[in-house]
Amino acid sequence: ARPGIFPNETPLHSAAANGQVEAAELLLKEGAPVNAVEANGNTPLMNAAKNGYEAMVRCLLEHKADPTLRNNMGETAERMALSMGHDALAKLLPSTRKQLLRKIKSAGRTRAAAKGLGIAAFDRAQAEKL
Repeated sequence: ARPGIFPNETPLHSAAANGQVEAAELLLKEGAPVNAVEANGNTPLMNAAKNGYEAMVRCLLEHKADPTLRNNMGETAERMALSMGHDALAKLLPSTRKQLLRKIKSAGRTRAAAKGLGIAAFDRAQAEKL
Protein backbone atom coordinates (compact mmCIF):
# COMPACT_ATOMS: atom_id res chain seq x y z
CA ALA A 1 0.00 0.00 0.00
CA ARG A 2 1.14 3.51 -0.73
CA PRO A 3 1.64 5.84 2.25
CA GLY A 4 -1.36 8.05 2.96
CA ILE A 5 -3.74 5.86 0.99
CA PHE A 6 -6.39 3.87 2.85
CA PRO A 7 -7.00 0.27 1.79
CA ASN A 8 -9.67 0.13 -0.92
CA GLU A 9 -9.32 3.87 -1.61
CA THR A 10 -9.97 4.59 -5.27
CA PRO A 11 -8.63 7.40 -7.46
CA LEU A 12 -12.10 8.95 -7.15
CA HIS A 13 -11.71 9.09 -3.36
CA SER A 14 -8.47 10.99 -3.85
CA ALA A 15 -9.91 13.37 -6.45
CA ALA A 16 -12.89 14.09 -4.20
CA ALA A 17 -10.72 14.68 -1.13
CA ASN A 18 -8.69 17.23 -3.08
CA GLY A 19 -11.54 18.98 -4.89
CA GLN A 20 -10.32 17.91 -8.32
CA VAL A 21 -13.64 18.11 -10.17
CA GLU A 22 -12.20 17.66 -13.68
CA ALA A 23 -10.36 14.51 -12.61
CA ALA A 24 -13.51 13.19 -10.93
CA GLU A 25 -15.59 13.87 -14.05
CA LEU A 26 -13.11 11.91 -16.14
CA LEU A 27 -13.02 9.01 -13.67
CA LEU A 28 -16.81 8.89 -13.51
CA LYS A 29 -17.06 9.01 -17.30
CA GLU A 30 -14.74 5.99 -17.41
CA GLY A 31 -16.97 4.06 -15.00
CA ALA A 32 -15.50 4.74 -11.55
CA PRO A 33 -18.03 3.65 -8.91
CA VAL A 34 -19.41 6.85 -7.36
CA ASN A 35 -20.33 5.13 -4.08
CA ALA A 36 -17.08 3.17 -3.65
CA VAL A 37 -16.24 2.49 0.00
CA GLU A 38 -12.70 2.48 1.40
CA ALA A 39 -11.52 0.66 4.54
CA ASN A 40 -13.02 3.23 6.94
CA GLY A 41 -16.33 3.13 5.10
CA ASN A 42 -15.88 6.56 3.54
CA THR A 43 -17.21 7.33 0.08
CA PRO A 44 -15.89 9.98 -2.31
CA LEU A 45 -18.88 12.15 -1.34
CA MET A 46 -17.84 11.98 2.31
CA ASN A 47 -14.30 13.02 1.41
CA ALA A 48 -15.54 16.02 -0.56
CA ALA A 49 -18.00 17.04 2.17
CA LYS A 50 -15.41 16.75 4.93
CA ASN A 51 -13.01 18.99 3.04
CA GLY A 52 -15.65 21.55 2.05
CA TYR A 53 -15.59 21.14 -1.73
CA GLU A 54 -19.07 22.25 -2.80
CA ALA A 55 -18.42 21.90 -6.54
CA MET A 56 -17.20 18.34 -5.96
CA VAL A 57 -20.22 17.50 -3.79
CA ARG A 58 -22.55 18.78 -6.52
CA CYS A 59 -20.64 16.81 -9.17
CA LEU A 60 -20.88 13.57 -7.18
CA LEU A 61 -24.58 14.07 -6.44
CA GLU A 62 -25.23 14.64 -10.15
CA HIS A 63 -23.54 11.28 -10.77
CA LYS A 64 -25.88 9.48 -8.33
CA ALA A 65 -23.79 9.58 -5.15
CA ASP A 66 -25.90 8.44 -2.21
CA PRO A 67 -25.81 11.02 0.62
CA THR A 68 -27.50 8.62 3.06
CA LEU A 69 -24.61 6.13 3.23
CA ARG A 70 -22.76 5.87 6.56
CA ASN A 71 -19.11 5.09 7.25
CA ASN A 72 -17.79 2.68 9.90
CA MET A 73 -18.29 5.35 12.58
CA GLY A 74 -21.92 5.87 11.54
CA GLU A 75 -21.25 9.27 9.96
CA THR A 76 -22.94 10.54 6.81
CA ALA A 77 -21.48 13.09 4.41
CA GLU A 78 -23.74 15.69 6.03
CA ARG A 79 -22.39 14.91 9.51
CA MET A 80 -18.81 15.09 8.25
CA ALA A 81 -19.42 18.50 6.64
CA LEU A 82 -21.00 19.82 9.85
CA SER A 83 -18.15 18.51 12.01
CA MET A 84 -15.68 20.51 9.91
CA GLY A 85 -17.75 23.71 10.01
CA HIS A 86 -19.09 23.48 6.45
CA ASP A 87 -22.66 24.30 7.46
CA ALA A 88 -23.82 25.68 4.09
CA LEU A 89 -22.46 22.61 2.32
CA ALA A 90 -24.18 20.30 4.81
CA LYS A 91 -27.54 21.72 3.71
CA LEU A 92 -26.99 20.10 0.30
CA LEU A 93 -26.63 16.69 1.95
CA PRO A 94 -29.71 15.12 3.48
CA SER A 95 -28.56 12.33 5.78
CA THR A 96 -31.67 10.21 5.99
CA ARG A 97 -33.91 8.72 3.37
CA LYS A 98 -36.86 10.68 4.77
CA GLN A 99 -35.00 14.01 4.45
CA LEU A 100 -33.89 13.08 0.96
CA LEU A 101 -37.41 12.25 -0.20
CA ARG A 102 -38.73 15.49 1.31
CA LYS A 103 -36.11 17.47 -0.63
CA ILE A 104 -37.04 15.63 -3.82
CA LYS A 105 -40.73 16.42 -3.35
CA SER A 106 -39.97 20.10 -2.78
CA ALA A 107 -37.77 20.16 -5.90
CA GLY A 108 -40.82 19.66 -8.07
CA ARG A 109 -40.41 15.95 -8.76
CA THR A 110 -38.72 16.39 -12.12
CA ARG A 111 -35.39 14.84 -13.06
CA ALA A 112 -33.97 18.27 -13.87
CA ALA A 113 -35.07 19.75 -10.54
CA ALA A 114 -33.73 16.75 -8.63
CA LYS A 115 -30.39 16.60 -10.43
CA GLY A 116 -28.46 18.22 -7.59
CA LEU A 117 -30.06 15.91 -5.04
CA GLY A 118 -28.84 12.71 -6.62
CA ILE A 119 -30.77 11.29 -9.56
CA ALA A 120 -30.72 7.80 -8.05
CA ALA A 121 -32.68 9.13 -5.09
CA PHE A 122 -35.15 10.83 -7.42
CA ASP A 123 -35.64 7.61 -9.37
CA ARG A 124 -36.18 5.70 -6.11
CA ALA A 125 -38.82 8.21 -5.01
CA GLN A 126 -40.59 8.00 -8.37
CA ALA A 127 -40.60 4.18 -8.24
CA GLU A 128 -42.19 4.34 -4.80
CA LYS A 129 -44.67 6.99 -6.01
CA LEU A 130 -43.73 9.40 -3.22
